[in-house]
Amino acid sequence: MVEKLRPHHILCERFLRLAFPQRGEEFAEARRKVVEIIGSHDETPVQVVEGVDQICRFCQNCRADRCESSHGTEEAVRKWDAIIIESLSAAYGEIRTARQWRLLVEEKRPLAFCTLRCPYRSKCSVTVFELP
Repeated sequence: MVEKLRPHHILCERFLRLAFPQRGEEFAEARRKVVEIIGSHDETPVQVVEGVDQICRFCQNCRADRCESSHGTEEAVRKWDAIIIESLSAAYGEIRTARQWRLLVEEKRPLAFCTLRCPYRSKCSVTVFELP
């Protein structure tokens, strides 16, 4: 089965150190699944998609297939996603294995978006690199 994820979920979920208890257990489980897939699966195919994905569908801020978060509406999130996908040198519809996405993120992180524009940057470890 191909997992379908927005660019910011491919990039961010492994690094975001924030819980969203108000979004419910189904949302938390969807996030956990994505973190597991992107973080440790190797051969699972992951397709980058534009718009609402398998995490969004369980979010209370998703209404009529649109993000209505106080941090950004669907239009804002799509702009962020476009910046992220371009920064990763990827394209919508592209399918890579979870391992390939993980390696790409490791190579490209942190993106300028992460350090300059992300509303969650203070709660994210994407800029922290562990020493060997």
